[in-house]
Amino acid sequence: CIHKMVLDPRNSDTLYMQYHGGVFKSSDGAEHWQAIESGLPGNFGFPMAITADGLLFIAPLKSDEHRYFPEGRSAIYKSRDGGTSWQESRNGLPEQYFAGVLRDALAVDSCRPTGVYFGTTAGDMFYSRDGGESWQQLPGRLPRVQTVRVMSCPA
Repeated sequence: CIHKMVLDPRNSDTLYMQYHGGVFKSSDGAEHWQAIESGLPGNFGFPMAITADGLLFIAPLKSDEHRYFPEGRSAIYKSRDGGTSWQESRNGLPEQYFAGVLRDALAVDSCRPTGVYFGTTAGDMFYSRDGGESWQQLPGRLPRVQTVRVMSCPA
């Protein structure tokens, strides 16, 4: 039950996968997989995105039965080293927030610095214009956000 798979744009033999039972990386074109979930608050979730320079983003959820941020603490996790280590990114996100992020509701752009965007099952949209160091919420509320796409860099 694969939830999301992304290809490293710098090396077509490197893939990352979030599936029903974990977060994995393959460095040999999907012949072998290794777990890269150490440092994450859990191994269940849906979305994953990678930038042109290999910055990996993921939004872990509590579990299959509880599809919201672990402990109700909204956070996006990022890795600069291919999933060897993860950094929690929550600056500007709500403290208590019992919603999740669906598999296609997280996107990155190719701007410098990198923009990161995600929508939630509660209908809120968040964005970062500094590679996930800090977050802001767009005003208003939408229906459950299923897909987020980035067309170009904002002016």
